[in-house]
Amino acid sequence: MPRSGPAPRGRRAITAAAAVGLLLSLLTACTGDGAVRDFAAAFADDPAVASLELTSHDNQPFTGGVSGDVVADDELTDEEFAALVARVSDYTAAHGTTMRGRVTVVGPDVSLPVSGVTTEDATRVAFLLALREQPGFVAGSLTGDDAVSLSVRVLMADDAFAVAGLVPALADDAGVAGSMDVTARTDDDTTVLTDLSEARLTEAAAVWSAVSHDVTVSGIRADDTVTTVALEHESDLAAAEAASAQVGSVTPIRFESDRVRLGNADGTIARSLLGLLDDPTRELVRFVWESEGAVQVMAVDASAVPALVTPVGSSASQAGAQSAHVRAEGGTSVTVDLPRPDELATLTIVLAQLVAADAVTSIAIGPRSARITAPDASDAEVDRFTELLVEFGDPGTRVCVERDDRASCTTVAR
Repeated sequence: MPRSGPAPRGRRAITAAAAVGLLLSLLTACTGDGAVRDFAAAFADDPAVASLELTSHDNQPFTGGVSGDVVADDELTDEEFAALVARVSDYTAAHGTTMRGRVTVVGPDVSLPVSGVTTEDATRVAFLLALREQPGFVAGSLTGDDAVSLSVRVLMADDAFAVAGLVPALADDAGVAGSMDVTARTDDDTTVLTDLSEARLTEAAAVWSAVSHDVTVSGIRADDTVTTVALEHESDLAAAEAASAQVGSVTPIRFESDRVRLGNADGTIARSLLGLLDDPTRELVRFVWESEGAVQVMAVDASAVPALVTPVGSSASQAGAQSAHVRAEGGTSVTVDLPRPDELATLTIVLAQLVAADAVTSIAIGPRSARITAPDASDAEVDRFTELLVEFGDPGTRVCVERDDRASCTTVAR
């Protein structure tokens, strides 16, 4: 969306008119879609509209009302975009009873729901247009009805901190009433700042500055309960902890890395598990993901999975894990929930044969089910794979081997 200058109209206008005409024709036979039809007709010839994506007010067929998106021409100037929002706002104010829902005006890098309250809609679009002038801005959207949330995407982590800090002042300057939840993230999602208070934003920024000054970092996630910094290298953990300690953060700080990924966890179990593996076994691990007492070990490839089953399965509980899983992606996809220690050796033998089979493209083994995908397997191979899984599975386990033309399933006898 350029800042100024005329927008080319011809081809876009023809495309929009054709799309709206098709929408109107589809709606003529649909009972309860009168509000959608009326809205589409009102904006069919609007030169600022590229397309309409409308439905009933609650996204259910035949219930009436209207909601959805008005997609703006991506060549509109700021003034033309604001004027389009104003026209949708005027229509919503005049027809709110029959619309019953809200329409969102979508530009190439900003979007907002239109309430039909002239001042509210005007201040919100002014706020978004001011926001998009900030360094590193990529996209911003407002969502919600009464309680509004802002999601803004930027280029760099420093841009995310800067934009999140500027939001209150920009909103105040634009005249936006009330507070809003703010999520600022980088376009690659390596940095996500979720609804931080001013004090938390300052604290998280200080952690980011201190750690990134001393070691190489790839991102940060922060909300009001925890700060998680992503290190490029696990070997920098001690230095990162020392740097963050100088901040005096009252909120917990956690570190993930190329070797440790975190959900709802601090990484203690994942790091303990890696420490219990010998060097050759650790070389087979891409990373360990930890969350709420569970660990998932990502193997370098499918061929490494059989060699990981026994060492990971026998060490997981010692590391403090309540459950353990081994996965591999790329080539043959493998997901295995590790069983009791006395079953690990058998599982290793089964997996070694399945991973080595050219016909197998995915393996998923859980406590009560086992599923193999082998699109081009012969009947003999299907029988062999089924036999392997049945011999390993506990009574009641559901075993399936799927190929392109059929699935062969059975239940392990009790």
